[in-house]
Amino acid sequence: MNQFLKKDVLEGKRLRDLLQLDLSKPDVQCLDQDLEVGESAKKALAKLTVDQRKIPLHGMRSFLQVTTKYLMNKLPLHNVFLRDLNILHPEMQDVESGHHCIRRLAQKLLQIFKPDEIAVLLDEFKVYQQKNIPDGWSHTEKGDTITYHRIHHYWAKVLNMRNQSGDKIFPVLAKLVKATLCLLHGNADVKRSLSVAKKVLVQNGRF
Repeated sequence: MNQFLKKDVLEGKRLRDLLQLDLSKPDVQCLDQDLEVGESAKKALAKLTVDQRKIPLHGMRSFLQVTTKYLMNKLPLHNVFLRDLNILHPEMQDVESGHHCIRRLAQKLLQIFKPDEIAVLLDEFKVYQQKNIPDGWSHTEKGDTITYHRIHHYWAKVLNMRNQSGDKIFPVLAKLVKATLCLLHGNADVKRSLSVAKKVLVQNGRF
């Protein structure tokens, strides 16, 4: 959306507000010179006259508009479970409402927990939120370039943290993290899904 809509139209909007936007209205769209079309396209457009740019810019704007509408209709934007999974992102560590997300995730995966482990899970997550996790576990920086690591690499390090007695700090949280990160996504048939599951288990066997 931020590629062709005005910033002030998007700022402060919640999901339900964004879904109600009429993308075709000119007053919500940014000017031609503010369209985010990529550096290569910008260089190519710079070689054209103002009149010559109108046709390709109109096509780009139409493409962005149609694509955004399609994604708004097809993506599972209202799926609470998928939304709660965001709490596992390293940058979401100290989100105040994080324990609510963890509780809802656990309630969807009750088969992996013992009856008394939900309370322990929430306590462990609160401890995790207070931990000073090194930035290098989630990404590396070289000059102006930031390279993000795969999320299971990050959690492998977090879940391997130990207390002074040598015991792992997050044994129950580990159950939730491993279960959610092993969930398959996609619309493949059953046979292909089993093949993907086997590949996941092989690649992440040490997680």
